[in-house]
Amino acid sequence: MEFWPAIRPGIEINEETPQGTPARLASTTEPSVKSDDVAPGSTRSTSSQADISPLSDHSSGNIGNSEAADQTSFESIQIKPGDSLVRIFKRLKLDIAQAIEISKIPTAKALSQLKPGPYLKIKRQGSQLLALRYQPTIKQYLDVVAQNDTFVAETIDRAFDIQQKEVTVEITDTLFESAKRAGLPSSVAYRVTEIFQWEVDFSSDVHRGDQLAVIFEEQWLDNQKIGLGPVLAARLETGSKTHHAIRHVDSNGQSTYYTPEGDSLQRAFLRSPVPGASVSSGFSYRRLHPILKVRRPHLGVDYGARKGTPVVATADGKVIRASRKGGYGKTIILRHGQDYRTLYAHLSGYAKGVRSGKWVKKGQVIGYVGSTGLSTGPHLHYEIHVAGKAKNPQTLKFPRSASISANEKDSFLEASKTWLTRLEAMQSAG
Repeated sequence: MEFWPAIRPGIEINEETPQGTPARLASTTEPSVKSDDVAPGSTRSTSSQADISPLSDHSSGNIGNSEAADQTSFESIQIKPGDSLVRIFKRLKLDIAQAIEISKIPTAKALSQLKPGPYLKIKRQGSQLLALRYQPTIKQYLDVVAQNDTFVAETIDRAFDIQQKEVTVEITDTLFESAKRAGLPSSVAYRVTEIFQWEVDFSSDVHRGDQLAVIFEEQWLDNQKIGLGPVLAARLETGSKTHHAIRHVDSNGQSTYYTPEGDSLQRAFLRSPVPGASVSSGFSYRRLHPILKVRRPHLGVDYGARKGTPVVATADGKVIRASRKGGYGKTIILRHGQDYRTLYAHLSGYAKGVRSGKWVKKGQVIGYVGSTGLSTGPHLHYEIHVAGKAKNPQTLKFPRSASISANEKDSFLEASKTWLTRLEAMQSAG
C-alpha cells in the first residue's frame, strides 16, 4: 500500500553530530585543496615529498640519511603469493627480529598485506637490513630506513602533473554514449549531470543536436594518465537554453559550482536519489496501481534502474527508519531538520552502517535498488514530505544555496570571463 502516515516533526536541537562519512557519490559541492584553484589554461604539478620513478634507487625524502644505506645499492625482491615480511627475511637470510620490529611500526601497516610482484627493494649489509622500499601502486611508496638502532617508516606521495583537458560533445543519442564517442570519460559525464541537475532534467531536456563543452583536470605520472581531477568549467546547450558552470575554490578550500554571475548551482537537496535514472512513474493522486488494478494515490516518484543500483541520500539527514514497511518492502526514511522527510522504498538492501539513529550525508549511498514489497520489478520509490504532507519531488522548489561571498566575487567574475571565452571557443570549434 503506497501510503505513508504523516510524521509529526519533533524539536531536537542538540542532536548528536554525524559520526564519520561512509563512501558516497559526489555532490555539487566538493572538498578541495587550494592547489586546485588554478588559473584557466594553466598546467601545474602537485606538491609532494618525492618525484621518482617506481622503485628507483634514489634515496627518499628526509629519512634516508644513513651513510651505510646511501653507499649500498637496492636489490629487487619478487614478492611471492602468501609472502610475509618474516618469510621474505628468512628466504634472504636477514635478521628476522628486524622484520618483526618493522611490522610493529604503525606507519608501516602496508607491509602486513604484501602484494605479489616486483614491488619490494631492500638495502642490506650482511644479515642486517639498512633500508626497504615497498611500492604496490604508482601513486605512493613506503620507505623504511635504519636510523640510530631503530627503523623509521614513511609513506611518500609521488608528485604528478595536472593538465587541463577540453572535450566537446555533440549529443546524437544518449548523453553518455555521445560523451564516450567524443572521448569524455564516463565519470566526467556523470559529474556534469550532477552539476547541472537543478538546471536540466537529463531524462527529458537533452535532445539530439544539443552541445556540451567541458574543461576538466587529468593527473599524469611517468607519462601515464593515472586519474582525473575536478570539472573546472562546463557549458551545456539544450534547445534554446545555454547553461554554464564555473568551479570556484573559496578561502576555506571548499569548491562549489556557480553560474557566471556567481549564483550557486547547488540546492539543499539532490534532484534524484538514483543519479542518471529515468522516471518510470510520476507523482499522482489517482494512479492505476499496476498490481492491484485500482486507482489510488501514488505520493512519490518511481525511478527505473537495475537491481543493486546505488541509492543515495538526497540531503544530509538522520535515519529514522531502515526496515521493512508493508507494501514498501525494505525502506529507509530520513529526517532533514524539523520539516522535511524523505522515503526510499522497495530496496534490495541497505548500505553498510545505515540504521536507525545514524546520520548520513547528501550523496552518500544508503541502499540499493530492488523489488521488495508490492512491486512489479526493480525500481526505487521516492517520496518527500514537508511538514507531514507529501510533495511532488519533481516540482517542489528548493532555494539555491548562498551565492559567492562578496569579498571573493570580483576575482570570481574576472576568472569567469576567461572560462566563458574558452568554453565559447570550444563550442565554435566543435
